[in-house]
Amino acid sequence: MKKAWLIIASIVGVMAGIIAVVQYFESYTTVELNGEWMIKNIVESGSFSGVKLEFKFFFMQDGKKFNGTGEKWKENGTLLSPARRTPINIVNGIIDGNNIRATFIESGHSRETRGEFSWIMTDDGKLVGTYSSSASNGKSIGVKRN
Repeated sequence: MKKAWLIIASIVGVMAGIIAVVQYFESYTTVELNGEWMIKNIVESGSFSGVKLEFKFFFMQDGKKFNGTGEKWKENGTLLSPARRTPINIVNGIIDGNNIRATFIESGHSRETRGEFSWIMTDDGKLVGTYSSSASNGKSIGVKRN
């Protein structure tokens, strides 16, 4: 009887170890987003078509999830004065391999804008993709600042 319990305990221990390893690899990602990023959006549709917007973000990553805080930093290459900057937050970021999706909310001076970034992490560490929002749609490129 004692031997049967030892076998059962050993099997349970091995199964627990396997589950722990599987959970680790399910949450593991090679993408590293922690830190400061400059995200450049080029508006391709809507009333602001042709406008280039740049946002400064601070991303905080936990496994395959991340969030971030930031502000609109430049418009058409011109640094915005502090009074003209608007806050923007990543509220739900998900990493799936090299594919990155993030829901954002920008609190503009006259309205709130909600949308989503959809990026791919390139081999050189850049984020390249698109964005769509309640105000406009377009291309999006991100570069990590050191």
